[in-house]
Amino acid sequence: MEGTNKAIASTIDGEARYVYNQPYEGGKMVVAEAYRNLIAVGATPLAMTDCLNYGSPEKKEIYQQLIDSTKGMAEACEVLKTPVVSGNVSLYNETKGTSIFPTPVVGMVGIIEDIDYLNDFQPHAGDKLYVVGETRNDFGGSQLEKLLYGKVNHESEALDLSEEVAKGEAIKKAIRDGKASHVQTVGKGGLLITLARFSAYYGLGVDVKLDVTDAQLFSESQGRYIVAVKDGQTLDIPGAQEIGTVTNNNEFKVTNGQTTVEDNVSTLNEIWEGAIPQCMTSAD
Repeated sequence: MEGTNKAIASTIDGEARYVYNQPYEGGKMVVAEAYRNLIAVGATPLAMTDCLNYGSPEKKEIYQQLIDSTKGMAEACEVLKTPVVSGNVSLYNETKGTSIFPTPVVGMVGIIEDIDYLNDFQPHAGDKLYVVGETRNDFGGSQLEKLLYGKVNHESEALDLSEEVAKGEAIKKAIRDGKASHVQTVGKGGLLITLARFSAYYGLGVDVKLDVTDAQLFSESQGRYIVAVKDGQTLDIPGAQEIGTVTNNNEFKVTNGQTTVEDNVSTLNEIWEGAIPQCMTSAD
């Protein structure tokens, strides 16, 4: 913000599979994911806009999706203190009578009151890694469910908004106090994919041991963060578990004691950077 030491942070999120899985809880989840993304850079979330994309509301089930998901979104906005300042609606999104997944898209903004901490907000080898938030058997609307079944199984999921606020404030304080060097929200693909994305983007290795089952490596339980903590600092957040360290040896290693996933960071980076070209490659 010109003439000040403040900055604006922004994010856009949409979680169609979560909303289709359970519209009410999914509505809360899409708002909470945007909230977490702003928290992860030390910003205070302020307000949001939305674009509500659905099929034909003349169909009972689509109308119910719209009612339930917006009710969940409204509840999340109230608890997370992110009022909706604008928005639009796109209905009748269908092809040959088949509706799109209910897809509310959220744009959220927040404020960083003092940007000085950003000068040293970068992960380095030797930083300790923590996970904040509980990992459960949550696969409704997940990427693992999509890969294995090709559909949404409508499993029961839940999001505790009061816990979101408590964790969010604690994470934000750790960032602004200069303890955290990086924060990553745990989203699509779960803990294993989040750690792989971290390594691929920053070109750093990790040596991690997780207290989860094989399936839970890919669980998409809500309200979780991966936090890199600077050497010599500790993360004093209730429920935070130290899981490993950041390395510079080009090795990505994650284990749960039964299964170990290992690869070169350079290979992960090639996969990460080549994802869009790969998706756009056609074959006869």
